[in-house]
Amino acid sequence: MGLTYIRKKRDEKVTLNGHFKEVIVYEGEPPEDVSVNGRHPSLIRGYSSEQRNVTYGWELFFSHSTNFSLYTQEYWYPSMKSMKPDWSIFNDIPNACLDS
Repeated sequence: MGLTYIRKKRDEKVTLNGHFKEVIVYEGEPPEDVSVNGRHPSLIRGYSSEQRNVTYGWELFFSHSTNFSLYTQEYWYPSMKSMKPDWSIFNDIPNACLDS
């Protein structure tokens, strides 16, 4: 989704599962090839844990248009937990992923 295009903006608290969590808010404009239902979001905002090891949510904002009713799209993962990576997933990479 163009994570290199968003930058840290601020620290804040959000409510997840009825509890406040300290988060880092990232914000920016995604690259032009990112689209949702054929529309390019004008702004993307991400929320990560203070340790930067868990992403709690994403918000995508779209410019107002008379023929497109979606203004914002949200994805939240309030129960996401950080775990030790399983590097064995790279042992069996499908050939389609290796084709350039």
